[in-house]
Amino acid sequence: SEAMFHARALQVGADDHILATAAPHHIYGLLFSVLLPLVSPATVERTSPFFPQEIARRIESSGATILVSTPAHLRALASCMSSRHRLRLVLSSGAPLSSADSAEFHARTGVWPLEVYGSTETGGVAFRRQDVADAPWLPLPDVDVRLGGEGETLCVRSPFVSANASGDDAFVTGDRAEILPGGTFRLLGRVDGVVKVGGKRVALPEVEDALRALDGVSDAVVMALPSESGRGQEIVALAASQRPASDLVRELREKLPSPAWPRRLRCVSAIPITTVGKRDRGAILQLLATAPVQGLQEP
Repeated sequence: SEAMFHARALQVGADDHILATAAPHHIYGLLFSVLLPLVSPATVERTSPFFPQEIARRIESSGATILVSTPAHLRALASCMSSRHRLRLVLSSGAPLSSADSAEFHARTGVWPLEVYGSTETGGVAFRRQDVADAPWLPLPDVDVRLGGEGETLCVRSPFVSANASGDDAFVTGDRAEILPGGTFRLLGRVDGVVKVGGKRVALPEVEDALRALDGVSDAVVMALPSESGRGQEIVALAASQRPASDLVRELREKLPSPAWPRRLRCVSAIPITTVGKRDRGAILQLLATAPVQGLQEP
């Protein structure tokens, strides 16, 4: 039923040809590269290219009109796409797409990516197009969202929620949100993204945002890991940057309270991702295990 909804809402027709870089065993790839062509007249590429230059060539040679991709691929495509394409719709999901990456892709191709927010348990929840900075999410028709838990947890009531997961009430996601006027909402990070360090609350997404905002940092991931000190947990970070880690930490000290300072930070050329565009937690933990300890003295 969700695939049929998207076929109607996105006006998928016989002139459309779908090219997917998202893996079909992931719910997002399954929905848009397998089920969508089954319930619509569109055709679909038989295989999924992975490397950016290969994706760009296939878009051009296949005459694809719909691209089903991930933020990591869209970021890379912004530097190698040509103007010779027939794309009318670009879908992105699996991880957050930054407004900067969205704008850069549009500048290169003339097409704004359409982000899809949802999960295996909820199905599709909302769309957004970041033609304005920090654009809010617009729930799909017949999808209701509200806040539960401690007042920040996003809850979803939807015809696409699995019956055995929803029960009689709305499905409680793992995301924090802010409901805005008009029924749209803004995501504030994961519920488990708020941790306590030395008894003080630290929002990991806020530390990530501050790290990404530094000059020379293209991406970042921030985690909280068990600490052998009396602090309980310590903040660790991986930054895609050529700058020295000590310089980044020194600049973060001017922006963040001391509990949020990374106790270990390592700089790499790129944040590891999986084949479906999500952060590769195992590879990230291995890199962080050898991250240098920052000798910080709290005021």
